[in-house]
Amino acid sequence: MGVIAEFTFQHPNLPLMSTLEESGVRLDLEQAVAEDPERPVLFVWASHGNLDHFEAAACEDDSVDDVTLVEDADERRLYRVQVSERTEKPLYPLDDRMEASRLAVTSTADGVEARLRFPDRESLSAFQPRIETRGIDVTLRGVFSQTDPGLTDQNGLSSKQRTALVTAVELGYYGVPREASLADVADELGVSTQAASERCDAASTRSCGTNWTDSAAAGTACGRRTAGSLYRWLPASGMRVENSFIPAPGVGETTERRLWEHGVTHWDDFDASAPGVGETTAQNVYSFIGDARDALDRGDTQYFADAFPNNALWRLYENVAGDVAFFDIETTGLDKRSSDVTTVSVLHGGDTTTLVRGDDLTAENLADLLDASLVVSFNGKRFDQPFIEHNYDVDVDAPHLDLMYLCRRLDLTGGLKQVEADLGIDRGGMDVDGREAVRLWHRYEDGDEDALDRLVEYNRYDAQNLQTLLDTVAGRLHQEVFEPHA
Repeated sequence: MGVIAEFTFQHPNLPLMSTLEESGVRLDLEQAVAEDPERPVLFVWASHGNLDHFEAAACEDDSVDDVTLVEDADERRLYRVQVSERTEKPLYPLDDRMEASRLAVTSTADGVEARLRFPDRESLSAFQPRIETRGIDVTLRGVFSQTDPGLTDQNGLSSKQRTALVTAVELGYYGVPREASLADVADELGVSTQAASERCDAASTRSCGTNWTDSAAAGTACGRRTAGSLYRWLPASGMRVENSFIPAPGVGETTERRLWEHGVTHWDDFDASAPGVGETTAQNVYSFIGDARDALDRGDTQYFADAFPNNALWRLYENVAGDVAFFDIETTGLDKRSSDVTTVSVLHGGDTTTLVRGDDLTAENLADLLDASLVVSFNGKRFDQPFIEHNYDVDVDAPHLDLMYLCRRLDLTGGLKQVEADLGIDRGGMDVDGREAVRLWHRYEDGDEDALDRLVEYNRYDAQNLQTLLDTVAGRLHQEVFEPHA
């Protein structure tokens, strides 16, 4: 289970420390790039204090080689900072090497405060000594599990979700007949209609079956939302590309979160006066939204594969859920040059098709089955797709979402079978693994038709369970990435 830790790092030679002491400015990390581990590049937002004094002092600061103004957004400015190789670096890129994810990093004259997520406590334990060997003072302020109930209320609700649900109940949004519209709830909360919808949906779904002071009101909310088991992990979240701003130049994860927190949770909510967005970035966002709308209209999903970071492509799923091809292959070995593809199963449009070598496994059939808006695999970018393209000269042109990397982001490690077991995804009693799949194929070649039936069944489970896995992962990512800020 992943853990989140909060640190304070102190050392006189941390990046820009003397400049921060002189100017009183605060720096919030937007992005870190460490192509050269000794000279990382930081994109930071400067706010508070005297920004002009900061800029002048930063240019003379020996801890950095270059400071460039990227954007001036009234009360804060975005800078590109080239850190000197002589400077102590408590995070970049050591946190990447130690499998730590940066959730928030702030620098002031008092030091660097960071909230980091680690895959497990062992990684956390190994991290601190590595920092201290550099002579940096490290204070561990707190550690908690990602499922720590202290982060939410007893029902798993954030304060925003609970407020939205209580407000909706009080206004009569869940009444029968309904006494208030979603717009009324949004107006009362002071947020967009989209934000109100997201909060109410998440809150009413999570609250069912729990103890509320006003059980009748809670029952009303739950009854409208869950009768007939209408809710499942379905491209679960409702988060779509229209909720995303991160492809626009100048918008990183920090700026995107800030937009969401101020009610800008949909393209329709954005305007040039959005908080923390300067004129240049605003124009970039408008340009992105225009291009993205055109891409949606013409069904060009490759645009989003090119525009979005790989770890954000899952946001496309909700938009194209009806045209996704989940695919998995079985082979006689691990080398695409010396091994054969034996079966390929594809779940597309609700139907699962299995192609068998020597029968209907042809380039034409593969191209037809994989002709989709999005293809989904588990470790398919490194294994399945190269095998198919090498052995059948078929180009997999659709955007490719590899669930292995998304699962790792949620601390779900191991192969597909291990991840399924960790999530409780049923495999129907199929006790087969990759090695057994190879043996089954060889038995079939020796005349055992039952072995082929078993291999096909195993391969089909692989493809079908990918949809269940993506539904679950998309739901969890929505809760982690979007819900806390919407």
